[in-house]
Amino acid sequence: QTLAPNARLGSLGNTGNSEGPHLHLEVRASLNPNDTNWAGMFKNLQDPILLFRR
Repeated sequence: QTLAPNARLGSLGNTGNSEGPHLHLEVRASLNPNDTNWAGMFKNLQDPILLFRR
């Protein structure tokens, strides 16, 4: 999925058993959104922060 500049990725909240506002961020390594093979997920891992610096 490609996002436009300044696109909203999510919102902060404090629900459930949390200690304060937080945001969950998930970056999947597979091009297949239905891929549940988490076992091989970390073999080509890169820092997700680098993806956001583009």
